[in-house]
Amino acid sequence: MAFRIRDASGTSLWAGATLRSPGGEARAIAPEAVRFTPRRTWKSPRTGTLYPVAMDISIDGRDWRVEPLMDDQELDASATIGTLYWEGAARVTGPGGRTGRAYLELTGYARPLPF
Repeated sequence: MAFRIRDASGTSLWAGATLRSPGGEARAIAPEAVRFTPRRTWKSPRTGTLYPVAMDISIDGRDWRVEPLMDDQELDASATIGTLYWEGAARVTGPGGRTGRAYLELTGYARPLPF
């Protein structure tokens, strides 16, 4: 699991990650050892919002590539909770070419969150 919290300008305020071994042992990763690098963006045809849907994530010197299963996974919850965001299924490729499933959530790209 990896995350990044950004300020209004898009600069990282905080990041973190946890790596879990096949045996189930979890190891927390320090914020300075987690880097997100957008590789590709997708622009919503409905809202015009540009989302960085494909990412390279470096966690403690190990590299992971996250790619959405499909680009159009934007959710408009403006009428209920006031947010417009992208979330959805993705594929992840990790060290040694191992692949798996991932979930990616991207908030704050359309406009600042209302809270």
